[in-house]
Amino acid sequence: MELGWGNGQERRRLRIWLWATVTAMSFALLVLVAGTLHYSAQGDQASREMNRQLELNARIRQLQMVLSALADAETAQRGYLLTGKPVYLQPYLKARDELPRLLEALRPHPVDTPDIAGRVGGIRKLADLKLAEMAEAIRLRETGQLTAALDLLNTRRLELHVAGPQRTGPRPGHPPCGP
Repeated sequence: MELGWGNGQERRRLRIWLWATVTAMSFALLVLVAGTLHYSAQGDQASREMNRQLELNARIRQLQMVLSALADAETAQRGYLLTGKPVYLQPYLKARDELPRLLEALRPHPVDTPDIAGRVGGIRKLADLKLAEMAEAIRLRETGQLTAALDLLNTRRLELHVAGPQRTGPRPGHPPCGP
C-alpha cells in the first residue's frame, strides 16, 4: 500500500527540490542578515559622522564668536583712540571681559585633530597678543600719548608676528603703514 509519495524517482525529485528550497532560503536568510548588519554599520557610521559635523559646527561658532568679539574690541579701541571719548570704550571693555571665557571654550576638544588643536592654540595666542596690543594702545591714549598710540596701530606688530620674518613689506594691494 502506497502512501501517495509516488515512486522512488519522484521521491528523489522531491528531495532535491526540498534541498534546493532549503539551500535557497538559507542563502536568502544569510544575505538578509549580512545586509542588515551592513546597513546597521552604515547607520552607525552616518550617525558618528553627523555628530562629528555637529561638534565641528559648534567649534566654528565658537571661533566666530571669538572673531566677532575681537572685531568689536578693535573697532571700539580705534574709536576711542581717534576721539578720546570714553563711551567708545564700552564695547571694548565688554569684549575684553567676554574674551577669556570665549578663549577658554577653545580648549582642546575631542573632535579636534592635531592640526585643528594646533590652529586653535595659535588662535588663542594671537587673540591674547591682540588684546595686549589694544590694551597698550588704550593705556598710551589715556596717558596723553596719542601719537605713540597711533604709531602702535601702524606698526602692524601682530600682523608681522603672524607672517613671520619673511614678510616685512606692505601687503599686496595695501599702502605701507607708518610715517
